[in-house]
Amino acid sequence: MSWEPYKYAFEPDGMLRDIYVFDTDVRDWQRVIDYMRTSPYSLEFAAGDDLHPLPDAARIFELRVEITCSLSVDRRGLNLKCYFLTTEEIEFDIDPRDYADGRHIDELIAFMRGLGETVDKPVVLTPESSPRYPLLWFDPARGEIERL
Repeated sequence: MSWEPYKYAFEPDGMLRDIYVFDTDVRDWQRVIDYMRTSPYSLEFAAGDDLHPLPDAARIFELRVEITCSLSVDRRGLNLKCYFLTTEEIEFDIDPRDYADGRHIDELIAFMRGLGETVDKPVVLTPESSPRYPLLWFDPARGEIERL
């Protein structure tokens, strides 16, 4: 895939980028966890400072009431991070510097596509904490990544 059409979304500006799926619930989260477990991605789930096997979604949201929970996905490639902030939206963080030269863009697009197809909902890439300003959009009904 050509890097040029996507380059603008990863210009380093000191901010992370967020991948969002909106209007979700615990069932959507469970679908994502099941998808991750069968994916080729390496996963590291942490509750506090301790690594654990990736639990079910309901258990994660029980744990996170008392302790920070996080999931690192493919630290040597995609380098995604999830903190399970709410059941109402799925969010992964990325550092645009990890993509600044076009490395891993194909894998990121594939991840967004897989995520959207798993929950059958749109997936957007936005500037950090700016969910209303999508840079890229995957609509599972169309099956394509769109630049916005």
